[in-house]
Amino acid sequence: MQWTAFKLPANGTLYALGIAEIQEILKIEKINESILASEICIGTIDLRGSMVPIINFSNLLGYGAQGSKQGTDEGDKRIIVLKIGSELFGLMVDAVDSIISYFQDELIAFPVLNPERSDLFLGCISQEGRDGILLLNHDRILLNSEIETITQGHSKLFQVDRKANERRKDGGSGRKSFITFAIGSIFAVGIDEVKEIIDLPSSLLQPPGLPAHFKGMLNLRGKLVTIIDARTMYSIPALENSSSSKVLVFERDGVDFGIVVDSVEAIVSFADQDKIKIPDFLCRNSENGLTEDITEAVQINGSDGKSQSLPILSVKSIAAWVKQSVPFLRSAFYFTGRCLR
Repeated sequence: MQWTAFKLPANGTLYALGIAEIQEILKIEKINESILASEICIGTIDLRGSMVPIINFSNLLGYGAQGSKQGTDEGDKRIIVLKIGSELFGLMVDAVDSIISYFQDELIAFPVLNPERSDLFLGCISQEGRDGILLLNHDRILLNSEIETITQGHSKLFQVDRKANERRKDGGSGRKSFITFAIGSIFAVGIDEVKEIIDLPSSLLQPPGLPAHFKGMLNLRGKLVTIIDARTMYSIPALENSSSSKVLVFERDGVDFGIVVDSVEAIVSFADQDKIKIPDFLCRNSENGLTEDITEAVQINGSDGKSQSLPILSVKSIAAWVKQSVPFLRSAFYFTGRCLR
């Protein structure tokens, strides 16, 4: 199972929730005031016709009132949308940090000083080069009586035709989740195609003769992952400061590779019917090669309320391109393998 790691505004600690339990992750644009607001519930957002109450996760964990309404428009905060039965609610957190996976023997039990919240945590994992990450028990969050009261209260205040709303959302074909990320502009990739999201390593293995679009190779828990510089690959000018860059890690057609992106923005969902096919002539007439890896897009509403196209990156296309470098990669793997002995 994959987990999404995030930080809290109050203490900078890393927490993680299972991806399967998350409906969406949204960048905060506006939180509306609510007559049911409290220290824990700081307001609501309108999510495609559903009024979703927003929970201050720091306050829920007992870190006090810092990070409440007045700070919701600062920095890089996100809303993690979860579900209680048929009710949606959002957790306000700091920036999404990474997507992680771990081996069961890496899970460490830890003492919890507050017995009332002890069952909220499954344990802790510690991975090389970073602080420990606390894994949250999704079921125990959902059973919190105060959250249930908040969500049900807002549901009664803002009733919508749920059946009609669901038909409009799904269009009979179901919704799929995508991670949005930046490489200069905003793009998307299917969340089920992303194996992990990690910080850009400070150092990488450098086999001789490495092409410019390969930044190097990474030993990721015993697997060698080829790291690709997306900006170089697509002839986009380099960032002046790449300290916040992330690496999307993929495993496709027998190839392990990672793509360096400027940032990870959100998790969104939409139906297949929302996709639009990009005309072939646009794919053929690419100046930087980017459109060779993008054949579909989806229409979404931007922060200004206007409709805009979100290009979807084809992992299959990139994996095929990486495979063309197999002769080089084989020699690189051999060289790197000798260096690791």
